[in-house]
Amino acid sequence: MGYFSNWRQSRVKLTNTERQTLWKVLGSFGANQLGQSKQSYIEKGYEGNVDVYAVIKKLTDVTNSIPYVVEKNVGGVWELFEDSTLAPLMANPNKGKGYTWDDIDEQMLIYLLANGNAYLVGETLGGLIAEVDVLPSQYVEVTTNKDFFLPNPTYKFELNQSKQDYESDEIEHVRLFNPGYNTVAESFDGLSIIQVAAQVVQAGNDRWDANASILQNRGALG
Repeated sequence: MGYFSNWRQSRVKLTNTERQTLWKVLGSFGANQLGQSKQSYIEKGYEGNVDVYAVIKKLTDVTNSIPYVVEKNVGGVWELFEDSTLAPLMANPNKGKGYTWDDIDEQMLIYLLANGNAYLVGETLGGLIAEVDVLPSQYVEVTTNKDFFLPNPTYKFELNQSKQDYESDEIEHVRLFNPGYNTVAESFDGLSIIQVAAQVVQAGNDRWDANASILQNRGALG
């Protein structure tokens, strides 16, 4: 009894800042704090973790190094087709926002890897697609009926004042297959690689937070 009494009396008193720093250094030892939403995968996974960003950035850079060309088969030989009706779209995929195809590919791949879903929509003019755009996947909701064989998916996009509904033939939905679905609608929700690696990503975030706290406090606690 005396030992514990003496130990309590001899404990070092820490300030709130020191307690927070010590907590980050030792780790929370609790449930993962990354979150389970598409927005958290973007903010805490892709934007907030330098390792995740570096990996995804490398993948997008490699993808953007592959040029798009339109060809046609002439006598069994593929030749460059410069007069294709796709030529204007290939030159300017989105005039309003000034996107190039590198921009489109980068956004599609980032959303696909970070959120498991990527959505490409097109604006038609005279029966042809005149412009394409990428929807931020965290603001797209997919609904279906309960028929596994004829799900008839529809897509609802809502961001601030921008609201738009899409049928399945009006949107290109690319997703990473998620086998852990419980409903037909969930089967259309892709699996984020950040969700799979949530504990690793969170451990990385905690490590960088701890290092930053140590530097801010000018050294580790004694």
